[in-house]
Amino acid sequence: MHPHVPLPALPLPPSWFPGHMNRFTKQMPTLLSRTDVVLELRDSRLPLTSINHNFEDNVSPDGICGRMIRKWRAERGKGTSPSQTQDRSVGGSPPASEHGGMTCERIVVLNKRDLVPDWGMEPFRRAMAARFPEQIIHFASCNRREDIKSLSTLLVNIAKRNPHATEMNVLVVGMPNVGKSTLLNALRSFGIAGRTPKALQTSAQPGHTRALSNRLKLSEDPLVYSYDTPGVMLPFLGKGEEGAERGVKIALIAGIKEGLYDVEALAAYLLYRLNILDPILENNSSASRDFMEEKMGKCIDEYMERTAEYERLGGTVSQTQIKKRTWEEKLARRAAKSKAKLAARKNG
Repeated sequence: MHPHVPLPALPLPPSWFPGHMNRFTKQMPTLLSRTDVVLELRDSRLPLTSINHNFEDNVSPDGICGRMIRKWRAERGKGTSPSQTQDRSVGGSPPASEHGGMTCERIVVLNKRDLVPDWGMEPFRRAMAARFPEQIIHFASCNRREDIKSLSTLLVNIAKRNPHATEMNVLVVGMPNVGKSTLLNALRSFGIAGRTPKALQTSAQPGHTRALSNRLKLSEDPLVYSYDTPGVMLPFLGKGEEGAERGVKIALIAGIKEGLYDVEALAAYLLYRLNILDPILENNSSASRDFMEEKMGKCIDEYMERTAEYERLGGTVSQTQIKKRTWEEKLARRAAKSKAKLAARKNG
């Protein structure tokens, strides 16, 4: 932090977790049981803050969605092993699965790449790939046909790895307003021959998609289908300065309901970030790219360690969630006690 630029006073993060987000979370186990590829979208402008840690079992092991994805990988015989630790970019084909095995891939798309400078993309992708070898990292923009082509080609190549499967299903997830519906429209337009009508409605406002979509065909040969899903916000953005800053960052990229933040507070924080920005001149030399990768890797490590420690201390759990968990545990104890008494009476 720059010593001469103080952090402005930040508003408390609002709680924005509408019922449709909770409903989708409960639907995930059923959806994952018939999912071959989980495609998670994040925002390139906030590649770390736009991570929903409930999807990450390595950061948030107690997150419901994280447990679901971990179980999904285990059921399909996939885990992080030395053979899976190579750099997996979209440009190359994913490693071949065992003949006849179940497809199980995790693709992370950093969307809206046209809003960030090009020089930082490859170093960041390499730094992420080194730390999350089970994920395929891809920068994309729905306005760039070559990005849609490379992502479509990746999905088709994954589907072709299992020739005995009649189809492949893709589940698209992510935070609100990261561009899930727009990306699916673009993939469908590219993968289906002829004139393809827009299948999904889109909006600049978060929370527009409120229900699971019908299956969308993304490719005809091989058959690739996808579901569009509601964007899922963290139920509680966090306590103290950490949670307040996370909320303001998400609001600045229109990832949270408009009107929950004062515009002046957002402008003050944005000006603060610009004032402490450490400008790095664009340089395409190998030494510069290696330096950037190392620097970004340190930022990723620090962010993940800080987030894990913050969650371990209960920073992302609200008082309402604590009360709800306590009440659920109390009900479970009562049910177990009643069951034990009933069994004792039958045996007696």
